[in-house]
Amino acid sequence: RQEGWADSYQNVGKNINELSNLALDKLPQVILIVDHDSRLEWHNNELVRWLGKKPELGTVIHEFWPSLNLDPVWGQIGETIFSNNNKFYLLKYRPVSTNTDLNGLMALYVTDVTKSEEFKRNAASHAILFGYIQIDNYDDALQGLSEAQRTSILFETNSILDKWAHSLKAFLRRIDDDLYIIVFEQQ
Repeated sequence: RQEGWADSYQNVGKNINELSNLALDKLPQVILIVDHDSRLEWHNNELVRWLGKKPELGTVIHEFWPSLNLDPVWGQIGETIFSNNNKFYLLKYRPVSTNTDLNGLMALYVTDVTKSEEFKRNAASHAILFGYIQIDNYDDALQGLSEAQRTSILFETNSILDKWAHSLKAFLRRIDDDLYIIVFEQQ
């Protein structure tokens, strides 16, 4: 009976190992192990799909991602976004210590986030801005002027602000004698 349990445990372990390998192979994420010189030690098959060819072990990752510099993050755990060939990638990194390599290795997990980064950048570049414009010392500046002079100054002030708002394609509204609101799209 104990042999039956041992065989079952061994079979379950084998199945879990096979499923883990299958999951690593089918993830839509590139997984790399690199040495301190950014040389490829191991990768999953997603890298082959992304590059269209299988890179040789020992290849420096700058050959396919020239903008990726690991020096500032070496030995740390974290994440960053980098771009290459008009694509954006989320890089998650963590050190992998080994007994045979004194400099250690780094595990890199790379996900293509081009669509979400482009959306974020597009949304940020089209943000709606809202502002208050208040004329300082408004009452003091108009004090002692005739009604015609006051009207002329108010007209000129409104005209200048209106031209400025029009140049920004903005909405401008006077809400008090010395207070305006402006709404426009960031350009």
